[in-house]
Amino acid sequence: MWIHEYIRKRGLFGEDLFVRTALVDMYAKCGCIERSVEVFEGLFKRNEYSWAAMIGGFALHGLANKAICSLGRMVKEGGVCPDGVVLLGVLTGCTHTRLEEEGIDLLEHMEGRYVVVPKHDHYSCTVNLLCRAGRLDKALELIRRMPMKPLASVWDALLSACSIKGNVELTELAAKELLDLDPSSGVGVGKDVSYVQLSNIYVGAQRCNDARRVQKMMGERGIKKTPGCNVVEVN
Repeated sequence: MWIHEYIRKRGLFGEDLFVRTALVDMYAKCGCIERSVEVFEGLFKRNEYSWAAMIGGFALHGLANKAICSLGRMVKEGGVCPDGVVLLGVLTGCTHTRLEEEGIDLLEHMEGRYVVVPKHDHYSCTVNLLCRAGRLDKALELIRRMPMKPLASVWDALLSACSIKGNVELTELAAKELLDLDPSSGVGVGKDVSYVQLSNIYVGAQRCNDARRVQKMMGERGIKKTPGCNVVEVN
């Protein structure tokens, strides 16, 4: 890219680790993961930010195995201990490629291996991973074991997966938990989605009375279904 050549010609490249790390991040986010790796491997030394940029790049491109491999290299070769952001990046990569066993292993051993206490984002990402893999019971089990109160992102992941799989019982549970969350915490946005998904799954299960009950509830609470929209690009 021109910015890379500009930096080189202006003599700004040198041994500036921050500039080189920025290039690693830039190439990854621009879709040029090969160039990102090329710049990363050419670094004269690497710090936690360099490793984070490369691991995040692999996760962004769904290259979970390479992200996991880089995590191991980060500790063994670089002597750098990953923080919660780096580990979240690896979990995100596992989610994109549905490496559920690797993701669960990372979450369960995060504190023991890396002295990082899993936060809500780590649990939410792993729940999403299990839901995408269709392991709904395992996802619910993990939610029940969370040391903190599950927020909307957790229940929303379960609700969406249950709607796709047609699991009425878990859909009811996830929808109830979402609707019971305090709206003042910022979770009230998009509540119509929970009602609509619950109504749709009732219809799919031929439970029309329950579907009408949900629709009536929406009317009584002044909740309207968000209309769909299409975007047309005119050249």
